Amino acid sequence: MSPSRSRSEKVALAAMITGGVAIALGLLFVVFGGSSSDKPSAVPPRSTTLPTADFDGRTQDERARDQKAAEQQKALNALGSGTEDPFANTEGDTSEHRVSVTFTADGSLYAGYRFRNGGEGIKVAGNSLTVERTVKGPLPLAQVAVQVVGDSTFATCTIKVDGVKVTSQTARGKGYVVVCTA
Repeated sequence: MSPSRSRSEKVALAAMITGGVAIALGLLFVVFGGSSSDKPSAVPPRSTTLPTADFDGRTQDERARDQKAAEQQKALNALGSGTEDPFANTEGDTSEHRVSVTFTADGSLYAGYRFRNGGEGIKVAGNSLTVERTVKGPLPLAQVAVQVVGDSTFATCTIKVDGVKVTSQTARGKGYVVVCTA
């Protein structure tokens, strides 16, 4: 036969069981939002509906890729986000110049260029790309940008005017872009 418990032992055991149940119920209220207070719950309430307001059928990776492509396109199209026309200047030397823009990389590159006389383009190329134009007017004669893409670790843009190197910039690291103006 088991020894009988004293009254104080029974009270202590009942207090421990009651305390354990109170703690368990408190945790359930916190976890499942059983509180009716105005304070926010530590855990957000569960929802049975899916958000559909911004759903366009694309994954998050696809949205991020499209966003990056749009930013790159904007940078290469406008070669900056400013509204001023870099070719608006009509002061200075207005003679003809032979302008050569060269893009180089240790792999693939993404290049954009535009000239004072309106020639422009965007190209994906291998290790190098050279574009030459005869341009009449004052500086700047050309504005170019190049981005490091694919397996490349660097990309360089260089502008020569009448055979003289005027500027050269190098981007180092995938996704980086540099702009050259001369």
